[in-house]
Amino acid sequence: MRNTCRFVFLACTLFCAHLSIAQSRADEKIVTGKYWSVDLGVGMVMMPHSTASSLIGKRPSAGFQQRFGLNYAFATQWAAYAGFGYNYYGNRRPEILDPASIGIHGEDILEGLFGKFENIKPTFDAGMMYRFRVRKWEILPKLGLSYTVNDWGRDRQLTLKENGLKIQYRMKAAVLGMQLGLNSHYWVSQRGYLHFGVLAEHPLQKPYGEATYYRGAEQMTSTKVKSTALGQNLYAQIGYGFVFGES
Repeated sequence: MRNTCRFVFLACTLFCAHLSIAQSRADEKIVTGKYWSVDLGVGMVMMPHSTASSLIGKRPSAGFQQRFGLNYAFATQWAAYAGFGYNYYGNRRPEILDPASIGIHGEDILEGLFGKFENIKPTFDAGMMYRFRVRKWEILPKLGLSYTVNDWGRDRQLTLKENGLKIQYRMKAAVLGMQLGLNSHYWVSQRGYLHFGVLAEHPLQKPYGEATYYRGAEQMTSTKVKSTALGQNLYAQIGYGFVFGES
């Protein structure tokens, strides 16, 4: 009886192992070795740090994000990616541009008319991913570079109504950055997968706001504020990937 139980246990173990190997091989046929694909995704962009400043203004805590990505899995464990997308949110104007202090100018009127278009902020990225394949899942840690418009920036000449001082004001917030993230692909067929991704972005250049004050032709003072927080972004995304070529 004891030998019979051992035999049944061994047979069941071998049968389960056979099913596991068969399932693994079936899944490997779905997750292709080398391929080209296009990702279409939507999600959220989160700005975790405040950027309030009289020269920079303030961003909201979150916005909408959309991205189009191209992937090339050129080796068993490596893939390259490049993408284009946009973040959609509105920035609060810096205090230095308060109409109560400088009056209303043509730029302010245009901003009032077309301000919604300024809410569209493009972003570009490219980098490398390492591939882990587990059944129908493909896990891809990623590291890359980005160029993100966090604010469209400004270059204006202002005049204070109170004392007539002239101000040369500049602000730049479109900068290079580094990205570190994790993508997950759940393959539903050899031609497509569900895409999930999380990503952190940190600027390699500091966005800044700068104001130089003049009385006539004489420079009185100059102030410059740099803010790493203006370029720090967190992304969460979901989408679908289309496989259009295998190598």
